[in-house]
Amino acid sequence: AGLPRVLEAPGDVDARARMMRASALAGLAIEHAMLGGAHSMANPLTRRHGVPHGLAVGVTLPHVVRFNAADDAAAGDATRAVYAELASAAGLPGDGERALAAALADRCAQLLKLAGLGTTLGSLGVSAADVPGLSAEANEQWTARFNPRGVDAAAFEGLLRAAL
Repeated sequence: AGLPRVLEAPGDVDARARMMRASALAGLAIEHAMLGGAHSMANPLTRRHGVPHGLAVGVTLPHVVRFNAADDAAAGDATRAVYAELASAAGLPGDGERALAAALADRCAQLLKLAGLGTTLGSLGVSAADVPGLSAEANEQWTARFNPRGVDAAAFEGLLRAAL
C-alpha cells in the first residue's frame, strides 16, 4: 500500500515507513524462501542484458506467480493458498484462491507500470532470439531448485516468452 502513495506524494513519511517495513519483511522472506524462478531468470537477464536485478525480478514475477498457481499438484494447492493470503492482505479482489493468485500476479505487473518501469522484457531490450540462451542459463541457477513448482529449461522458455 505504501508504494502507490509514495509515488503520488514522495514526502509522505508514513507511506515511506510502510515501504521500509515491507522492504525489511521482503528481506526476511528471501532469507527463508531461498528464492525461486523469478530470481533464476533475473540473474542471466542482468548479466546478459544489463537489466537491473530488481527490475528483472519484477518483470518476470507475475509470470512465475501465474505458473506456480497453475500447478494442480499438492504443492500448487499450498502455493495458491499463500498467494491468496498475500492478495487478501493487500486488499485485492477475488473469489477463491485461483482468482486471488491471478489478482496478485496482475498487481505485481501494475506496480511496475505505476512506477514508470518497463513491464515486458521486450521493453528492456530482450528479443525472442535471446530466450533459448536465457532459458538454459536460468535453469542452471541454484535458486531454480527452490521454486515451489518444478521448473526446467522448457518451463523457463515459456515464462520468458510470456514476459516478452
